[in-house]
Amino acid sequence: MGAQELVVRLILHKKSNIKGQRFGRLTTLKLVGKSKWGHYVWECQCDCGNIVNVISKSLNSGETKSCGCLRKYKSKINIKKLHINQQGKNNPSYNPNLTNEDRVNSRHIPGYKKWRQCVYERDNYTCQCCGDNKGGNLVAHHLESYNNNKDLRTTIGNGVTLCETCHKDFHHQYGYGDNTKEQFKCYIV
Repeated sequence: MGAQELVVRLILHKKSNIKGQRFGRLTTLKLVGKSKWGHYVWECQCDCGNIVNVISKSLNSGETKSCGCLRKYKSKINIKKLHINQQGKNNPSYNPNLTNEDRVNSRHIPGYKKWRQCVYERDNYTCQCCGDNKGGNLVAHHLESYNNNKDLRTTIGNGVTLCETCHKDFHHQYGYGDNTKEQFKCYIV
């Protein structure tokens, strides 16, 4: 090994000697080797007590700041903030044109999922317009509109299985909200 190469190695070792330094919640304890990509690997102790091995590149860049506990902690906080900050008028789906009665009526009601499943089963998971039975794109359509017929919302006879394409096409032709069984009979012919 030449003198110049030795000097370069000493400089690199000094630059990469980070023993005892803090990086976020991690404190480097000892050098444990090199990764297969040639990065120094350090044994670090997290403030929570866990011991982890981290490459110096991740420590120096700020990519790794803890054993993973910081990410879990921030995730819990962000979920709580997200839940609190996106209620009511702060929710991206909030529609200011709806009344409080509209909001209550649009909520899922008991038995709705079972109704949908029963409609699918009765119709053999097949669109009753075009015969599509691939699955994953089915909709249980209310023959008498959901909003005007509260007592029929979960009546199996008031439902029919459609694929998303036929369902959208039906509502494109007849609109949303005040649909009737007669409209569906005209549509399906």
